[in-house]
Amino acid sequence: VIQKYQIENNSKRYNEKIEIAIFRILQESLTNVARHSNASEVEINLLDENEFLILTVKDNGIGMGQDGSTGGKGIGLTGIKERAKLVNGELEMKTENGKGTEIRVKIPKVYFSTSNFDEMSD
Repeated sequence: VIQKYQIENNSKRYNEKIEIAIFRILQESLTNVARHSNASEVEINLLDENEFLILTVKDNGIGMGQDGSTGGKGIGLTGIKERAKLVNGELEMKTENGKGTEIRVKIPKVYFSTSNFDEMSD
């Protein structure tokens, strides 16, 4: 799989819980691409836009159902949604059969504690 990536302001540091969430979301997204998409390319963007960090992972694979189903038995997309939610983030998904999938996670740079985050920090 060919990977293209763009990371803005990569020397900046953010709240540790936000950094961990972004890392784990990216990790699970790339695992999903490798396991399910049959993609030949994946594009990763991490942008610092005003008060948000925006992570986008886009592939040119087979796509999936709008509910995130690929026929697999994992909980990858659910885990991504939960991690985003725990840092007050939002998940958007665009997918089309035969045309790939784009996952976009928008996370506020100001972290407000959520009680369940520590359970998922590893």
